[in-house]
Amino acid sequence: MAENKETSTNAEAQATEGEALTSVIEKKNEQIPHEVLSAEAIEGSQVRVQVKIPADTFKGQVDEVLAEYKRYANIPGFRRGKAPVALIRSHYGRPARDEAVRKMVPRLAELIGEEKGYEVLAQPGFEGWEEGEDKSAVAKIVLEIRPEIKVEDETLAGIEVEVTEQPVDNERVEKEIEALRAQNATYEAADDAAFEENDALSYDLVVTDPDSGDRISDMCRDNDYSQNLKQDMPEGVLAALAGKKKGDTAEADIEQAHGDHSHKYHYAITIHEVKKRIQPELDDEFAKDVSDKFETFADLKAEIRKELERVEDDRKRQETLTEIHHVLRDRVDFDIPPSLVEHKAHQSLEQTEDRLNQMGISLRQFGRDMLTNFVNKARTEARSDVKTMLIVDQIGRHLNVEVSDEDLDKEIERIAEAQGRKPLSVRAQLEAKKALEELRANVRMRKINDMLIEKAAVKVVEKKEEAAGEAAGEEGSE
Repeated sequence: MAENKETSTNAEAQATEGEALTSVIEKKNEQIPHEVLSAEAIEGSQVRVQVKIPADTFKGQVDEVLAEYKRYANIPGFRRGKAPVALIRSHYGRPARDEAVRKMVPRLAELIGEEKGYEVLAQPGFEGWEEGEDKSAVAKIVLEIRPEIKVEDETLAGIEVEVTEQPVDNERVEKEIEALRAQNATYEAADDAAFEENDALSYDLVVTDPDSGDRISDMCRDNDYSQNLKQDMPEGVLAALAGKKKGDTAEADIEQAHGDHSHKYHYAITIHEVKKRIQPELDDEFAKDVSDKFETFADLKAEIRKELERVEDDRKRQETLTEIHHVLRDRVDFDIPPSLVEHKAHQSLEQTEDRLNQMGISLRQFGRDMLTNFVNKARTEARSDVKTMLIVDQIGRHLNVEVSDEDLDKEIERIAEAQGRKPLSVRAQLEAKKALEELRANVRMRKINDMLIEKAAVKVVEKKEEAAGEAAGEEGSE
């Protein structure tokens, strides 16, 4: 009998879930009778709407809420779910009417948006409601909508920008080769060797508070090993290590910043072993070790130059777009939707926190002033980014820029080639993540930006490192 009861209960639960799903779909498409009494544009690309809900519609919604209350209400003298509706209404009438209006607001916002031609960007705000003499409800709703952005041919005319170029010369290629050579270095122990900057080290590290002498245990290391002391140790410790040998101890007092304050630490690092860096010869064998696609060192060098040129082209393109977007933001003025700014700022702060966490740092370590600066900077940048995005999108509408299925296929093929995969595999992954439309939007944005670059007069000047340094010095002296 118990087994039958459990089966019955499960069946009932499944039926209830099915009914709930159907109810959700019906609510999504529900046509709520209403009358828009007024629509007032307010700051921040928002519209305050007063909407009247007829008495019979309002009553029906309230009755639904009361029926739900009846199932769970605890009324003295009655078992749960058995209290009369009239008693439930007398106890919960006002909260039920409030909830009934609130539950209608999201769907009313959709309907009003469709009627008025608004592109609603965020969840509607609810500023309360009043009951009319005829038992209707008049709700105040704030809709954040896509702003009206005026873009004409003149908006895009006469854009002149200047961007810097950093030519890929032999010096840059050689510097990249040396970095690659260092990555492929090996290390050999040398018993009587003195430590130099690029050596590897086995060591013990003891860090203490110089005032109290207390050991800072989470900063200490026993029998640790590093091939990059420049990254792993403060500069003062690295200087103290210079010339030290196996068995020696180097000591240094270091002051380190923690948010809006600093603290002094005493470092004592004892050397177990010094390993000298042995760099490979720059020959054909080195090229083959880097990748099996290279037969000769000349092939490797040519590929490095090609990649540096690609990176430089990307950098120059981004700088060009940054300058063009700056001009457009000055030319086009409109109210920026606040929810988009807050969303973008929140994303930026999350990314910053993730990067800090990867370095073992938490935002909680920073003082209140620094955190405030972080947030303010994120909001300022987000406001600029959102304005740029909306302007570029409107330019795309003005120029009728669309992305065809063929365009999308070509982008998928490009991604597949870059990743060494098959296009069908890339498409399947995008479809599984429901990211195809996002990719289409990105391709459209790139097409619009390409058009902006073509229309602009772009002057390319070679970047002068010395001149840039002098300019910075003059600016500082002012």
